[in-house]
Amino acid sequence: MSLRLVLAGLTFTLAVGCAGSRPALEIPPSEGFPDHSAAEFQARLPTPDTLWNSIEADLSIAYSIPGDRGSLNARIAYRRADSVLIRFRAPLGIEVSRALVTGDSVFVYDRVARKLYYGLRGVAEQMLPIGFWRSDVAAAVFGYEELGDAGWSVTADEASYILTSSDRSRTVIVDPGVWRVVASDTIGPEGTIVDQRRFAEFDRVEGLVIPRRIVTSRPDEDVRASISIRRLVPEPRDLSFDLGLRQDVERIPVY
Repeated sequence: MSLRLVLAGLTFTLAVGCAGSRPALEIPPSEGFPDHSAAEFQARLPTPDTLWNSIEADLSIAYSIPGDRGSLNARIAYRRADSVLIRFRAPLGIEVSRALVTGDSVFVYDRVARKLYYGLRGVAEQMLPIGFWRSDVAAAVFGYEELGDAGWSVTADEASYILTSSDRSRTVIVDPGVWRVVASDTIGPEGTIVDQRRFAEFDRVEGLVIPRRIVTSRPDEDVRASISIRRLVPEPRDLSFDLGLRQDVERIPVY
């Protein structure tokens, strides 16, 4: 299995829960809809610092890239302060690669080819799945990103709010029943969607409302991934960020 398929082709996301095995969180009607103010959005939508500081999770990933489609499993170790480690396994259980992201560097270990690719974030991170291109991985993939001051305009449909940035580069849909982002699109300069995320099957995990299923895509590259987590451990006691390098690994810098 090639490095491109394992890393560049996959869009990493986290989805919480046992895939399809539990009912989603019941969402009551939202009081005050559709007349919530901008201040209420700021107060109700979660921010990255409300998430756990560390997470361990096992994921099932179904992916589609040009010329190939299939499935992989992954184990994630996440610690907000410094590191994220992903261990990818083929369906038969063979570990094919590991990717480590630190505060300023990226390391990608192709265990099959025995090659280590490394470089600074901003350059080498292009090897990584889409979710890792953001400053706080867990916040991005759970939909806990801060919206910031983008001059958002707000409209409403039958049950959701639609937020559009003033430069029209982002569209975000918010479900006021759970006050969570359910869709996020990034729009390119030509008006086409370059990054798309959908959050669904919300559940309450240790007091936090989190999507159990996330589908992400890059339509312009014909890349899509659907991921669910078989196991999620918030604030685990022990996390390992060891790449497990062999002595004969070939080290390849990425500029």
